[in-house]
Amino acid sequence: MSKVGGFVHDISTVASLSDEPNNIRLLSDRSLYILQNLSLEDITFLSRYGEILTGGFYLPVVAGTSEEADVQDAVDLIRRDLNSMAVEALLECICAATNALVELGVLAGSKVETAPSDGEISVGPDEQFPDQESYYIAKCNASNAIYDTVLATVQWLEVNNIDLLGGLLGGMTTALGLGLLISGPVGWAVTLAAVTITGITTYLISQAVDFADLEAALVDVHEELVLSLFNASNTLVAKSSFMAAIAASSEPTTGVERDLVGLMLSSDMLNLLFDPRQDVGDYQSPSPVNCGSGLLQVWSFVASGEGWAFRDDSDGTYSASGEWLSGGEEAWEITLVGVGGPNPTKAKGVIYINSLSIAAVAGGSVQMDFGPLSSGPSSSKHIKVVYSDLSEYEASVPGQGAGTVVLSLTDPGTIETIEVWVQRAWSTSFTMTMEIQEVRVMGT
Repeated sequence: MSKVGGFVHDISTVASLSDEPNNIRLLSDRSLYILQNLSLEDITFLSRYGEILTGGFYLPVVAGTSEEADVQDAVDLIRRDLNSMAVEALLECICAATNALVELGVLAGSKVETAPSDGEISVGPDEQFPDQESYYIAKCNASNAIYDTVLATVQWLEVNNIDLLGGLLGGMTTALGLGLLISGPVGWAVTLAAVTITGITTYLISQAVDFADLEAALVDVHEELVLSLFNASNTLVAKSSFMAAIAASSEPTTGVERDLVGLMLSSDMLNLLFDPRQDVGDYQSPSPVNCGSGLLQVWSFVASGEGWAFRDDSDGTYSASGEWLSGGEEAWEITLVGVGGPNPTKAKGVIYINSLSIAAVAGGSVQMDFGPLSSGPSSSKHIKVVYSDLSEYEASVPGQGAGTVVLSLTDPGTIETIEVWVQRAWSTSFTMTMEIQEVRVMGT
């Protein structure tokens, strides 16, 4: 047993550490010179290695033992790392990854992911779609196609994940990109950005995903997932609604598994809901979900307020105003004003239409698209439907961002009145505006 008179390397730690060159350091010439000199002589002394004891003592390594071999291995590694400074393997790895990304960019036709769509579509004479109904048919086909692609991708990963991680399919990034491109329905394949592939690759390496559980959840809420896409008013709403439907499945999934699906739902994919290519708009799923047999009625407010009127239903000193925006805005704008105080009341602006006679069936819906709040706290957005027998149905959503309120109709009847509104109660003063962009009645 010896007393420590300087630094001693713990031999058990030395023997247990990896010998792979997986650390990168940037050294000055001065530091490198001193370390290289130390590697020639000082690190070879057996007395500088041993079993560390308490009280400043240690048991040094002695010649002829297995620990001496561990010391010699360490010396060889240090001399290799400090003197050869070889970077060929690192450069080869970097080049391989770069080539894979370039190859994927060529395959996918896109180097970066496109911006999410705000949901604006072209409908009318000489536009992509002659009318709203033809657009909704294409959007339903696109919704089915996106679901089928996500399901096929998960199924491909379930079958090939072990080989993918083991390198049996070649470079992981390139193999994954090719696999995803061929796993979509009839090969139409989403335009995958290289950054999306890289993200999924990293995710698969670092996380544990049970693809069988994920597949079961997708199958369990098939209809809900397709309709969540079809009912979405923009790309961001489509993604959040799809993720929420998976989370609500009776088949449990982990946050890790759902996040992986989120990576697959790129803007390039979801934008096809609002600007579908012809092959996507014409796609026929082998197991289709019917998004609705027809668009029963739509108010897009393109040229006028289309028979809708405004009503201020605010309480107390709070107020609301509303107007149809001309000049190409194509929306009703609602402004809420609150004056604050210890007992806040409610600012509520309503647009409504009466004297309708729309035959609604169970399973249909009434939907309202709205824009984001201009400023201030969040508000609630509502739809109320009154049937000719005076029965009423209502739905609402909270929040600040743009989105869609969907009122699912559980009973058949004749719609006589539709009201949509935005409201807010707040203890401090506020002024906020929001656009109501479209209202529609859907069949089953």
